[in-house]
Amino acid sequence: MPEVSPKKFSTQQELLDTLILKPTDKWSNIQKTSEYIDYYTRGIYIGHGFGLRWNAEGKLKVAFYL
Repeated sequence: MPEVSPKKFSTQQELLDTLILKPTDKWSNIQKTSEYIDYYTRGIYIGHGFGLRWNAEGKLKVAFYL
């Protein structure tokens, strides 16, 4: 992974584009909070058995579904 300074980028997307391995990484993306909420809380869950959840300390964690 390259060493970069986030302050050098004007958008989060520019930073992500610098960090991902192209064309191998086709899964990394940036999404607006409203889009995330619409898809994951108002939609039907179809996935690979895991999702993301904010814990009480405000950290994003992987959440497993049974």
